[in-house]
Amino acid sequence: MLPTVHCQPDASQWPFPDEQVWARGQQPLPVLARRFREQLGLPIDRPIVMSGHQATLWHGGIAAKYFAASEFAAQNRGAGAWLVVDQDPEDFSSIALPVRGRDGHLAVRRWQIAPKSVAAHVRAGVPPCLIPAFDPAAAIDTLLRPGEQWASESIPAAIDRTRHVFKQARAGLSGAGTAGEQLSVAAGLMLAELCPAPLTHVLAHSMHATDLFIEYVNVMAADPVGCARSYNQAVERFPRARLTKLVCEPDKSRVELPLWHLDGATGLRKRVFAHSLKSIVPTQLAPRALLMTALVRSFACDLFIHGKGGGTTLVDEASGYDAAMEDWVAAWQGLKPCPSVVVSADLQLSLPGFGQLQPADIYHAVWLAQHARHSPGALGDSASESRKREIAESIRLIARDPAQAATRAVLYRELHTLLDVSRTINVARLAGLVADAVQLKAKASDLTIARDRTYSIAIFERGLLGELQAAVAGRLAAAVR
Repeated sequence: MLPTVHCQPDASQWPFPDEQVWARGQQPLPVLARRFREQLGLPIDRPIVMSGHQATLWHGGIAAKYFAASEFAAQNRGAGAWLVVDQDPEDFSSIALPVRGRDGHLAVRRWQIAPKSVAAHVRAGVPPCLIPAFDPAAAIDTLLRPGEQWASESIPAAIDRTRHVFKQARAGLSGAGTAGEQLSVAAGLMLAELCPAPLTHVLAHSMHATDLFIEYVNVMAADPVGCARSYNQAVERFPRARLTKLVCEPDKSRVELPLWHLDGATGLRKRVFAHSLKSIVPTQLAPRALLMTALVRSFACDLFIHGKGGGTTLVDEASGYDAAMEDWVAAWQGLKPCPSVVVSADLQLSLPGFGQLQPADIYHAVWLAQHARHSPGALGDSASESRKREIAESIRLIARDPAQAATRAVLYRELHTLLDVSRTINVARLAGLVADAVQLKAKASDLTIARDRTYSIAIFERGLLGELQAAVAGRLAAAVR
């Protein structure tokens, strides 16, 4: 199936600074923003479009954001950046692989790409920035049970490619490196040749080394109650974002800050309270979600591309968590983050035997087989359908008249006789609908597996990823200035 790309608003409405105006200095960068970009390794001579996600081998919807940032930057003479949220625990240790059993039905097996020691860290909730880089696991043939085969012939080659990319990514790291860095590089390598402009990868946990982050930590330390209260008020105003409030109990000296303590001793991510802030090594601090996007959208970029979870949409402006962030930082520090847009996509594997089949096709077939028993028109019997409607209308007109009970009984018998005759005359057609419904219903569980949009980009053929990139480029064509 061809990938479907979603943009809100339409790309023609995306705001972005004109590169020529930027170059002439008519839109000078504030000192904090200039220094922040420099310290993150971002250019300061062009406007920046940024997107990002957790450190993992994401699905096609996230890849669409990656392509969109690259495409939009190339089209508008800007620079593209990708924020790697490596302070968030994420299960990157395995990849789902669809298989077909001896009976022809689909199932999912998981390839444990990471060694057992790394997988144990993942299960314990250790974030990727605290997990060492690793060599991927080797054999995958043992995943197949007797009589099973890969649902797509391209899967073995995709796995070999993934192992090669992981090794290549690790070899390119300076020093030992972390799993977060390795995943970031590996994902970039998988998509680089399809991108019209390179993206600078920014590791979110590395913000601790920037002057801007240190300054905002000091601001929070100076007035932790004001920070927490304004944060919680914003969370209350946007309940559909499903954010958790910070603990704010100043009378008990318990005021939580929007920071993470990345504890190198335990390997765990811990909450930060104002009273313990001074005891934490600054290099072990990292921003939580709202503070992270507040900093990058206010100082590091000029347009941010969200997915459906983080960004607001035209349908529900209060659903994305960044709506709460905007409300919070405006009240807390008077910040006005750069504009954001939403990009996502549905990318599905091309598995033999399913063609364009969708869940709605199955539901409709089951409904039609039942509906046709009571609707001659569904069997092509228009005359009986017309008479059925006449009888039904006659019954409706006298339904509440007790004196018409005998007449209603006669009409009901006529109606059932008419339907029985129609079913007998059209028995072959009805049997065909029932057979179609049974056949498609048997594919229902298989279709869930076949149409899963969360398969990793690691198992997609290059041609399908190219189709996704082309679809994104097509949607963004209207955005060229």
